[in-house]
Amino acid sequence: MSWGQVSGSSVTLPFTGAWNPAPGDFTAIFPGKGVVLGPFRIHPFLGLGETFTDNVFRSKNNRKSDFIHFLSPGVQLQIPMGQHQFAVDYRVIQQVNQRFSENDVLTQDASGQVFLNFPNGLTVNLQGGHIEGFDRRGSQLDLQTTGLTTWNTNTFIGEAEFIGSWAGVRMNAESTQWNYENNNQAPARDRTSHDVDLTFFGSVTSKTYVLLSFGASKENYSSNIQLDSTSYRASTGLRWAATGKTTGEIQVGYEILNYDRAPVIQPTGSLLSDGGDKQEILRVSGELEWRPTSRTFLTFSPFRSLEQSAVFNTAVFTRTGVDLAARQQLGSRTTMRGNFQVDYDEFANDNDSTSSSARTDMRWVAGINLEYRAVQWLGFGLGYSF
Repeated sequence: MSWGQVSGSSVTLPFTGAWNPAPGDFTAIFPGKGVVLGPFRIHPFLGLGETFTDNVFRSKNNRKSDFIHFLSPGVQLQIPMGQHQFAVDYRVIQQVNQRFSENDVLTQDASGQVFLNFPNGLTVNLQGGHIEGFDRRGSQLDLQTTGLTTWNTNTFIGEAEFIGSWAGVRMNAESTQWNYENNNQAPARDRTSHDVDLTFFGSVTSKTYVLLSFGASKENYSSNIQLDSTSYRASTGLRWAATGKTTGEIQVGYEILNYDRAPVIQPTGSLLSDGGDKQEILRVSGELEWRPTSRTFLTFSPFRSLEQSAVFNTAVFTRTGVDLAARQQLGSRTTMRGNFQVDYDEFANDNDSTSSSARTDMRWVAGINLEYRAVQWLGFGLGYSF
């Protein structure tokens, strides 16, 4: 078991997944043999967390404090197949608030993964799963109504990559069905999202590849059809091979989002959007890792992207920012982690001429965590976040 710790924009319980699971994350494969039963390796796990917050609703005014209790059991089943791997993973997090029960929530994450690693340099990663999640307090789309806005997703992800001595190619595809469960959000936000990317690599040196990437995304709303959209993007960048002290990949490019339908004024009191206008941005993505010593790891992750929105009289918003993370190994059993994130959000109005002026948010978070592993199967953590 392990104590909960505040990490970035959510509470993370080590070895038990995320407080607010995000569709698209590949399942982390547990090391070691676990409980061996024939060809199967079974890894049961349990996380316990206790958090105090002085602003449980993450609001600017009228702040309220609360204690939050976390219980997170789970199990992972693995079937090793030489260089290949098959895993099924199920985890639950029960969040209980001492004072404000309207923030109580149960999240679940069930997923399966097949990872194929061929000797010729080809890797294939396939995953599918079902997630029960929610819009966390203080997030871009949190309505601040009674009860957290909850949702569930069904997701399929596929990735295939081949890297040769002088060239390579990678293809990513993802499809997610979003279903909103309360706060009358289903008409506005239920949708199916599709995304595909194709990236080509060309060797510059023995450790560096230049890359060229093309991608497209499609959003199909169940009821809020005026927000149906198609976006296209192209980018270029560099990838450092996984040797030396600095590794990673970074891309800079251009993205265009077009709405499939012309804006239509909705009746007074309607939950649906009028639609939006074409959006164009400079897009940035990537992650760089620097290892100055064998015990020190620093990660730099810039981002700039378009995100669909269907609340607060908006149709889309642009996220711009950076994530910084550090990990210092203090001994064989003790690790210190730090993180800092800056996130600037620019919301574009929908086409309703009566809606208020465009909204902008500046949010940042800093945190530090100390982790201690008593034995291989038992660890503790203590953290602070601002």
